[in-house]
Amino acid sequence: MNKLKKSFIFIICFCLILGIGVPASISAEEKEIIEEHIESIQDTEEVVDDNKPILEAAPADVIESASEYGEMVLGEAVDLRTSNSKHFLLSDNTYMARVTFTDQHYLDETGTWRNIDTSLTDEAEIDVSDPLISLEAAQTLTASFSASSRKKADTSESDMRALKVPFDVKLPKRISKGYTIGKGSESLTFIPLEASNTKGEVLGNKMLYNDVWTSSDVELEVMENGIKETIYLKDEQAPTTFRFQVEGDLAGSQTFELQPAWLIDANGTTRDVEQVISEENGQTFVELTADVSELVYPIAIDPTVKITSEKVAYQSTVIEGTTTKDNSTLSSLRVGRNINNIEYKYLLQFNFDDIGTIHHASLSMFRGSLSNFINIDFYKITQPWVASNVLNNAGIPATEQTRFMRTLIQAGSSGRDTFDISDIVKGWKSGAIPNYGFLAKTDNGTNNLASYGNFNSTDPTQRPYLDIIYTQPPSAPEVTAPNGGEIWTGTNTITWRASKDAYDFMGKRTSFEYLSSTTQLSGQTFTTGTTGQETLSKVDFMVGGGSALGDLTVQLFSTSGGVPTGSPLATTTVSVNATGKHTANLTYTLMPNTTYAVVFGTTNSKTSVSLESTNNAFSGAVGSIVRKSGTGNYTEVRNQYLNISIETTKSNLRYQIQVSTDAGATWSNIVALTSPGVTSYQYNFTPIKQTFNAKVRIRSYNGQLYGAWDESDNVFIIHQLPNQPTGLTPGSTNSATPMLAASTTPVLSWTFSAPNAGSFQSQYQVRLFSGATVVHDSGWVQSSNPSYTVPSGLLTRKNTYSWQVRIKDNVGTESAYSAQSYIKINGLPVVNVTSYTNGATLTTNTPQFTWTYTDSEAQAQTEYRIMGSQDNWQTVGYDSGPLAGNATTFTTTPLANGAWSFRILAKDGMEWSDPGVRNLILPASFEPNNTSTQAFAINYNQSYSTVIDTSTDIDFFKYVAASNGVDTFTLNVPAGKNYDVHVYDSNMILIAAGIQGVGAVENVLYQVTKGKTYFIKVFGMDGHFSATVPYSFILKKLNLQYETVYQYDANGNIVGKTTTQKN
Repeated sequence: MNKLKKSFIFIICFCLILGIGVPASISAEEKEIIEEHIESIQDTEEVVDDNKPILEAAPADVIESASEYGEMVLGEAVDLRTSNSKHFLLSDNTYMARVTFTDQHYLDETGTWRNIDTSLTDEAEIDVSDPLISLEAAQTLTASFSASSRKKADTSESDMRALKVPFDVKLPKRISKGYTIGKGSESLTFIPLEASNTKGEVLGNKMLYNDVWTSSDVELEVMENGIKETIYLKDEQAPTTFRFQVEGDLAGSQTFELQPAWLIDANGTTRDVEQVISEENGQTFVELTADVSELVYPIAIDPTVKITSEKVAYQSTVIEGTTTKDNSTLSSLRVGRNINNIEYKYLLQFNFDDIGTIHHASLSMFRGSLSNFINIDFYKITQPWVASNVLNNAGIPATEQTRFMRTLIQAGSSGRDTFDISDIVKGWKSGAIPNYGFLAKTDNGTNNLASYGNFNSTDPTQRPYLDIIYTQPPSAPEVTAPNGGEIWTGTNTITWRASKDAYDFMGKRTSFEYLSSTTQLSGQTFTTGTTGQETLSKVDFMVGGGSALGDLTVQLFSTSGGVPTGSPLATTTVSVNATGKHTANLTYTLMPNTTYAVVFGTTNSKTSVSLESTNNAFSGAVGSIVRKSGTGNYTEVRNQYLNISIETTKSNLRYQIQVSTDAGATWSNIVALTSPGVTSYQYNFTPIKQTFNAKVRIRSYNGQLYGAWDESDNVFIIHQLPNQPTGLTPGSTNSATPMLAASTTPVLSWTFSAPNAGSFQSQYQVRLFSGATVVHDSGWVQSSNPSYTVPSGLLTRKNTYSWQVRIKDNVGTESAYSAQSYIKINGLPVVNVTSYTNGATLTTNTPQFTWTYTDSEAQAQTEYRIMGSQDNWQTVGYDSGPLAGNATTFTTTPLANGAWSFRILAKDGMEWSDPGVRNLILPASFEPNNTSTQAFAINYNQSYSTVIDTSTDIDFFKYVAASNGVDTFTLNVPAGKNYDVHVYDSNMILIAAGIQGVGAVENVLYQVTKGKTYFIKVFGMDGHFSATVPYSFILKKLNLQYETVYQYDANGNIVGKTTTQKN
């Protein structure tokens, strides 16, 4: 968010450091204005305005540059700094950016850009809590210093540090230790080999080490973009080869560049120095070898390490005659011809920040002395190029055939030349011209060679820079919603705080409007936007020299025919006590598409004031000067403007709103431009796919310029509401025809759906109604299961109810309730048994049951079932299973003799009836069953009993195996009797036998196959029988039960197991 920052700055200190002064080349009147303005700044600890950045005083060269455009510098807008640019607010409300091609600033730990200071500090004397320490230095210092002690005790071996540069640097007190440069996660240390352990002397931002090698001194200098090392060879005794061990990844570094080495002797002769980087046993070495033949001592060798700026993009090279050579690292740019008629030309390309509307751009370059005049021609380069690859004329990239500019440079002493490159810079910014830079050359004769300082010049004052005059767009709005953490579904309202803007007529002063006894009133007309109201807040205007002190009346009028009319709409008085900028605080609600006039002076005013005017208003706003003298009428002066800025909280500002679904990586329009003057916008987010990384950003547009974007502080969630649950079952949407629901605890189910891929149900809430009365509310139940079982005791059979459900998805957003769904709880059918009476003794083992069926809902019988038990329903001895149909009679298979309890049930298609019950006694009518063909059919799990009534009596039984497996036949023998059992398959082949002794129970186990018939023979051995004491038996399936016991070691690991059959 663009929040107002306040900073307490002591301008007097900056004046002393930067040498603020007034250039001698400006007029006396302008000198007076500037001096008064500087004084006004110096008297204030802070300069804060609701809509203006914090200002700091400007250096003298910036003030002089601005004066060439007829403007004062109000101060540097600190909040607009970048790593390589400063921005200065000018008196006409425009800005001048001073862009350099090396860093001007470093970041401190708070993220504030501060001026680079290359001076050195002993790290033993550093307080790591100092807020001005650079971010890079602070990171290494924090790791080196203990939290309890902020001072290092031993100063003998401590390093010297530069704390206010955009990298970390350590210069050792003893050269043999090596020096280090670091940034981020990268660092390089250069250790001189075979060097003495000499101790260095601190000289400002330099360390000087004497006699590091024989007759060789070393100087390390901290630059704003790296470390410059200079090796001084004092005489012939000095070596010409120097070797350094490098700690760190020099070859793979993305941050540092080791510049090509060169030398210069006492006569100014320069040569390249051979520089070889080698790898030996995993270590990196740099070796310098200098050719010093025919050179004059002392000789200086310059190997330099510099950082690669994250911001600055700049390249250049020089073509020298017909030679083939890489000149991309030269510290000078040459153009023209020397006395030997060797032609020089240079190529230059640079980038710059995307700022507001550019009105003027000039390139300032420092030139050495020039003996003859020179015309320099500039050509646009039309294709990409790489400076280090342009080695000769053949390598020069394509250019336009026609020059875009010619500049005459007069002969004279060294100084700065300024090149007006406004048109080409505007083209680069708009994209109309690809920015491949330009080629500079000349067609002059001999001995007119101009040499300009390059970006890597060792003297910072000789490096080129760019001055750009531009207009700031409207201020950024402030997004207030969504601002992070919200969950937005469907239609929501985006809100923001409004931007501010001005009707800006400020421009280079070309004249004055004099308020005097002749012209008593003068004003400026302006026209508001086409829609929406806006509030006038203030009017800034410029007062020129020769004005008398006193009060000046400022009024707002409506207009008719382009001139003021009627009574003033608003009036204020401003005390004019100096030349320069003044502010009239006028407040009025302005109507849309209406022309107003701001008028200065009154018909009886005695104050004589000079108001600055211009014929070059940057903004192009529509309006004119109006004048009135004495009792005459107003006259309109077209194409002339007062130097004023009329600020409003403009309701004609329109806003562009965009949304991102990937945390700001990509953006798409919500609306290209809103209606004028709004600070909120409703938008249906339904078409946007679900995202947990949404952001919104907004910028304003005043009809000419877009302002800066402001975006949500943090991500929010765009999420669509889950749909109303559908597919409610059971239920009907018509209360007159409710759906029958089985059971008084029906299972209610529904279908979840949502427009968001990957959404699922996380909770649900069910409500049950009897009429309009809620009889049950489940509350929110955490479950992804789309069903709910109604608790018992709530619903009554044959009554009608309704129910509805709503859900929450996995994000926690809830759907609307479903429509009510109507159910009627089913009444159970009724079975009335009409056969036999309770307790009756039958003469047959195959009872035939009859019954009647009735149903309150008139539902037909769909199934029936007959069940029987011999042990009061601890087990079921007979079960017909569910039988389809509406029959009301049924005959069982032959059943065991004895007491039985029977249940007859019927189903209405939904539920089973309560059972109709009959308790009966069945006879032992198994005879005759003396042969297999006469065998009596038996069933599983029924208890049978009969007698062996003669010594020759044999009883045969048969059954069909219900499943594969093992069956067991258990025979209980009367006491003192010896009965045996034989089991046969369907072919009467004996497969098992029970041959226990007298009175012993026979337990016979045998394997069976599903669907096969098996015969069982029971008989007395050795003539045993009893006509009065029965035997009994039961047939069952064998269910094997096993028990597994595990064995563990002392650590709890399984080491074995034992499995035992328990039956």
